[in-house]
Formats: sequence, structure tokens, C-alpha cells
Amino acid sequence: MRQKLIGIFLVGLFLLNYPVLSLFSPQYWVFGMPLIYFYFFALWLVLIALACWIIEKKDPLPTETKELQ
Repeated sequence: MRQKLIGIFLVGLFLLNYPVLSLFSPQYWVFGMPLIYFYFFALWLVLIALACWIIEKKDPLPTETKELQ
């Protein structure tokens, strides 16, 4: 789990860094806001959703499944 969270952090760091951000021009608008703001909010939402999904995902241990039966 820890490796996946570190991977999400590194991907987010890369996607919020200058070379990638320079691809989005403030001249374009999406849903009434500049494209760069839409990109920030969408990426932020995706990164938080991925982190929550990884943290909340529970794999039962083999010993726990035997005790439940």
C-alpha cells in the first residue's frame, strides 16, 4: 500500500510541475473556467480519489477468512 501511495504522490508531483503545466493555455475555457484551473481541480480530485481507494481497499488475510467460516 505504501508503495502505491508514494507512486501517486510522484505522479501528482510530475503532473503539477512546470513542463506539463505549460501545455495548458489560459486562453481556452472549459465549463466557464480557464483550462488550467479545470486541470488543477480535476487532477486534485483524481489524486485524492485514488489515494482514498488505495487506503480503504482491504484485503482479508487468509487466517481471517478461515475464522469467519
